[in-house]
Amino acid sequence: MNKNDLLYSAGFFDGEGCITTSGNSGFRACVSNTEKEILTYFLKTFGGHINDQHLPSNPNHNMAWKWVIVRKSELLTFLKLVYPHLKLKKEQAGIVINFLTNYPNYGFGKRIPTQQKLKYNSTKEQLRKLKLDKHFNRS
Repeated sequence: MNKNDLLYSAGFFDGEGCITTSGNSGFRACVSNTEKEILTYFLKTFGGHINDQHLPSNPNHNMAWKWVIVRKSELLTFLKLVYPHLKLKKEQAGIVINFLTNYPNYGFGKRIPTQQKLKYNSTKEQLRKLKLDKHFNRS
């Protein structure tokens, strides 16, 4: 991937994407859009998968799709690549990068050690608070 493609990807993700929790044991990055071509680019470049997000009942509305990346190794690689170029989601990405770097095997297996579960919950809350603070302009 050339630098322009990386900058474009980071900017598009910064404006249209989100970083959230995934189930009870992980994080994910996603981008929703009515242009499936850009999501296919993200899929081919970074991995993940594409889901139908919106099947319109109104013929004047467009179909929408969502690119989602949840596999820890793919997510960490993606976030590390775009991190230096993010503006809006830089702090969120940093929080998740830190967790995935320190707990690369978190969620694998049947029993999660208590200390790791506490750290996950703390990271999840930190991400939630950061989003609320930005949304309500409390930062």
